[in-house]
Amino acid sequence: MTLIYYVTQIQFEFGAIQLLQQECARSGITRPLIVTDPGVKAVGILQKALDALPGMTVAVFDQTPSNPTEAAVRAATTVYTAQHCDGLIAVGGGSSIDCAKGVAIAATHTGPLSHYATIEGGSPRITERVAPLIAVPTTAGTGSEVARSAILIGLAHRLAAMGVTTDMFDAVITGAMADHCHKTNPRIATPQDYHAMLMQAM
Repeated sequence: MTLIYYVTQIQFEFGAIQLLQQECARSGITRPLIVTDPGVKAVGILQKALDALPGMTVAVFDQTPSNPTEAAVRAATTVYTAQHCDGLIAVGGGSSIDCAKGVAIAATHTGPLSHYATIEGGSPRITERVAPLIAVPTTAGTGSEVARSAILIGLAHRLAAMGVTTDMFDAVITGAMADHCHKTNPRIATPQDYHAMLMQAM
């Protein structure tokens, strides 16, 4: 077993998902909510996580969008509260992990998530009440499992306050598509892809 301590504890090993129940016990989680997405569920990885938690009462939110939104966080938080969960397990890539981070705050703190955004000076408002979270990353792309922050789409109010409008977005996207910039980035195929990436950048 390889252990890395950076911000949190990271465990590397083939089949490390079998340590999930042990990690729940270490984190004080007895009724976890698993946050994941339809793709992870479809390929059977969600089931592997469930199989690693025998005897535990487990709730599942499997509708994380490819770019997590505050609406998705609120929907998952509703499940968390209704099922009397006391912790989170994120199974997936950065989207599921970021969504779970949002739930960890939304389930234990009041007000909009923007109230806790670092860019708006909200980090000190996050208290020790935040729900414990275990991340089971299925990709090596984002590093969200070792980062303290999360990117959530739902910042229209902040963009408006900055004087940014959707017309500005449309102008940038139209120009980029016309210049075939999207051909240099395999993640971008449509104007909607540009829009999502611009929102993340903001």
